Amino acid sequence: MWATYPALALFGLLRPLRWLPLMFFTIGYKTVWLAFIAYPLWQAGTLWGTPTGEVAASFLALPLLALVVPWGYAWRTYFAWPKNAVESLRAASS
Repeated sequence: MWATYPALALFGLLRPLRWLPLMFFTIGYKTVWLAFIAYPLWQAGTLWGTPTGEVAASFLALPLLALVVPWGYAWRTYFAWPKNAVESLRAASS
């Protein structure tokens, strides 16, 4: 997981949209880590002052990471159903 940072830094400068799935992975694992590791420790009052607290502090910039993602492009490219597939399904069912 930690290797995503150098990979994004090096290759993301050349072709940022091509490396967008790596950014999704980074956002995903940080969200999961904050939700299942840091949040329970924070609720118990034992997070800060530990190595886990230092990692959590570095992960708190997660909203900034999410802000730089071109979500319209990402939705059309990775999440939306392709228009050609929808048209071919309609033609096959008629």
